[in-house]
Amino acid sequence: MEVPDWVSSALLFHSPFAIIAAEDNAAINRAGIEQNGLLPIELFCKVPHAIRSIDGSMSGFTDEAMAKIGRARRVSLALPHFQAVALAVASGNYLAAVPRQFAVSAARTLPIVIYEPPLSIPVPEIRMYWHARHDDEPPHRWIRDQILETVGALGFPEAGNE
Repeated sequence: MEVPDWVSSALLFHSPFAIIAAEDNAAINRAGIEQNGLLPIELFCKVPHAIRSIDGSMSGFTDEAMAKIGRARRVSLALPHFQAVALAVASGNYLAAVPRQFAVSAARTLPIVIYEPPLSIPVPEIRMYWHARHDDEPPHRWIRDQILETVGALGFPEAGNE
């Protein structure tokens, strides 16, 4: 993402995508796909998807990756938060591409299963941003360091590294 020169940032972590589905998703169960298994592209394109969309658009990183291989998925539900997406997936027949860290957390409390996507989806960087005029302010630097330390302690791959 391009940002103006007056914006500073630091990498928090990389967030690869995982695919989530309800434990009782009929299409996946019929296909016999094991948890953490690779979803076949045909099944991935056939089953309806829920996505997180702040602005209500019905496409995202996954759709861009699909277009590159000449395929498309069936996005039929857009919700403003990942938690809402996970709840919809857990109670319906949707698939969803969500950050792996979120998928693992959600699977602890919801009846969802995690799968590998059938295509390469670009891995977004999760960054923190601030106005560059605060770069050298000790209180601002302190809070940024606290955030980096806390995120680093979560154990995400490449957390806090640039």
